[in-house]
Amino acid sequence: MSKLKFAGPALLCVGFLLPSCAQEATASMFAKQVERDIAPLSSQLSVGAWQKLHLHEKLELAHYNFDENFYEADLAEVKSRWCAASISQSPSDFGRVALFFVPSVKADALPFLPSLEQVSIKEDCRIQMLRYRASPEISVQDLAREFSSVWGVPNVSRDPLIVDSDGATWDHDGVSVRMTKRPGTLLHSPAGVFVYARRDALPANTCGECEISLLPLLGGKRTLLAERAGRIAVEDPTLTRQIVRRSCPMTSVTPQEDSSVTVDRLRNWFEAAKQLSPRRRAAAFLLADLYVENAPWGYAAKPYVGPAEFYTRLGARYDKEGNYDHNFLERAEKLDGGGEVGELAALLTLSEACSSTDYRPWPDLAIERGESFLAHFSSDQWTPYVHYALARAHSARVVWTYPGGDEESQEENSDDNYIAFPLSHAAKEQEREAAIDHFKAFLDAKPNGPEAPFAWQEAWRLLAGLPPSQISWGCGVE
Repeated sequence: MSKLKFAGPALLCVGFLLPSCAQEATASMFAKQVERDIAPLSSQLSVGAWQKLHLHEKLELAHYNFDENFYEADLAEVKSRWCAASISQSPSDFGRVALFFVPSVKADALPFLPSLEQVSIKEDCRIQMLRYRASPEISVQDLAREFSSVWGVPNVSRDPLIVDSDGATWDHDGVSVRMTKRPGTLLHSPAGVFVYARRDALPANTCGECEISLLPLLGGKRTLLAERAGRIAVEDPTLTRQIVRRSCPMTSVTPQEDSSVTVDRLRNWFEAAKQLSPRRRAAAFLLADLYVENAPWGYAAKPYVGPAEFYTRLGARYDKEGNYDHNFLERAEKLDGGGEVGELAALLTLSEACSSTDYRPWPDLAIERGESFLAHFSSDQWTPYVHYALARAHSARVVWTYPGGDEESQEENSDDNYIAFPLSHAAKEQEREAAIDHFKAFLDAKPNGPEAPFAWQEAWRLLAGLPPSQISWGCGVE
């Protein structure tokens, strides 16, 4: 049993007023309902099996629109795994919502993707969470007492899967039951006391960046690319190490230096590159591009002068808003178009979220660049990530055909059924099939990669006819 660690008297003693779920409901009835529901939760009933037991519940497949139920906000970090929700229409069930997730998989033991005919939401999606909303007639103190009489005293911990979740938790045979009070200040999160039950074995997200990024080169992969370019350029070893180190994304341990040192280093780099062969000079320009984009910029000078003023003197080009437009990367591609450095440059171009000259949505640019990459370069270690980027880009086109799919447009439009980029049914299915094909190509090449479980689940969602995970995009936000 858990040890007693209450969140504080406010959790159990505060008064509140919510719409009634059942006028005669009692804390005892509520607790018994939760206890009854834990058995099917523990056994991970399928959607179909749950429906047979709850014939009158409303089944909602995964979607992007928030509605009066507000349960979608509770999914937080697991939205990419959400498959369906079964919503009770009976007051005696205390506003219960049963949440079902797509099949769970692990990178080192991926099953074969089922065929279109084999995918079944009713059989394959399993219950992982339950959510209830307490009625105002129920005393919070009494409800806590009822839970404690069955499962012992609660502990306190923040549940990362539930938004705004400070409260009391009871652990019971692999299931956590959590009672939390919300102030109602968060968007799509109404005030009230809520109870959640979820399986403790719910798989953790092993690739957080997979759910938010369209880009194929992030973190360690971009570092590998910079190191490879450094080995090709092979200028002065000390200078090369300095350029490579500061061409990689900043970390908390990246040392700060005076901006004049940062600029002088790049000036020396260009001077040395003048004597190099076209291939090695291309690698030098590629690293210069990463350096301008990523090198930490000192703030010692007063008044502050931004990097654009200094880098422009070295040939860097900026748009009217002061954004570097990657002309060094263009030089690298031209110098070694069909070679290895040209390939690395093409990968970086594909990975850029925005263009200062082409204002089409990123998915359109990614598909054009990705298909060009596959047509021009032989398959190698980087090819799977191009397939991954293409899969996400085609998925984005599918996302935006659903109401609420484009979050930015939805915020500007009060119509819940607004569709940002409508497509015909045939065109939508074509995008869906293209995304599936590219996810499969990625999985065939990288079944043990950290992105593999997410790619598998995304392909499964698309095969099942569900919307892909929602994709937020914008310059530097993917």
